[in-house]
Amino acid sequence: MFNMSKVLDKSLGVISIFLQISLVVVCFSFITPFVYLYYGFTGKMAQNGIVNSSASDFLISPDHIHVTHSQIANFPNIPYSILMAIGITLTVIAIIILFWAIVQIISNIGKKQYFVADNLRRLKNIVIAQIVTVCADPFLAAGNQLSASKLGRINDGLFSATWETLGNDVINLVFFAVIYFLFKLAFNLKEESDLTV
Repeated sequence: MFNMSKVLDKSLGVISIFLQISLVVVCFSFITPFVYLYYGFTGKMAQNGIVNSSASDFLISPDHIHVTHSQIANFPNIPYSILMAIGITLTVIAIIILFWAIVQIISNIGKKQYFVADNLRRLKNIVIAQIVTVCADPFLAAGNQLSASKLGRINDGLFSATWETLGNDVINLVFFAVIYFLFKLAFNLKEESDLTV
């Protein structure tokens, strides 16, 4: 006979392991802001980090196939690098908070602990992670706007946030906050019910 509980437990276990591995990988992303700052302060951001990027994170705008030496020389390397470094750091922090919260919620669900205070705290951490993401978006969007307008290179990599991304992340924040407050209301009702019994 098909046992849904065992399938759910195994599925949650696989997701938890995947998230824990991803968490370790994400921690290595803390190196990325230092790379941006290095390129920025050595004046090599436009040339080595964007135009001739071996990572190919940048798409070439059709009207900027060729970038002149003047455009590269006049690119604001330091402001761009600082904007991107701040945005990337905040994004990595948000991802770590989010992944860890989900791992802990999955762990609690595996223990059959659904309406517990720890899950409420973890949901609050998810909301906090989304707030940090919203804070990161303006830095990334401003940096990416610089590379697009000055060099005709559109960031298509992991940290390719735009001003539109900011709006989407605000909507996600509202969505996560509603889930948190609904769970908090249900948790408080359960606590009151337990006290009256």
